[in-house]
Amino acid sequence: DKRNEKYISSVLLPKNANLGFESIGRSPLDQPVICCAVTKWSSGKMRIALGGFGKIPTLAYQGDVNGDFLKTVESCLQDSGDEWAGAEYRMEAGRKLVQRLMKSLAEGN
Repeated sequence: DKRNEKYISSVLLPKNANLGFESIGRSPLDQPVICCAVTKWSSGKMRIALGGFGKIPTLAYQGDVNGDFLKTVESCLQDSGDEWAGAEYRMEAGRKLVQRLMKSLAEGN
């Protein structure tokens, strides 16, 4: 039922936060098989959200940048399999996306 679907029309971030987003799809114009957003604050806190499966994006991690966020991301993706991608693929891809985003944010990109 499309009448109950909502979309994000804007995102506001504090000035002391950095955001990175990446996605993987079958083609650049296709919906993502998996997508990942990482936000890091200057205080050392961070959040990781995952999407591309299920009805809504999932908050996979919220905590310190030194926490075991990769393990939490993999745990979040354990039951993410559907007709577009298996859970094992999403677990591997999700881990790589998070690592890529963390490196990019650390370099200031």
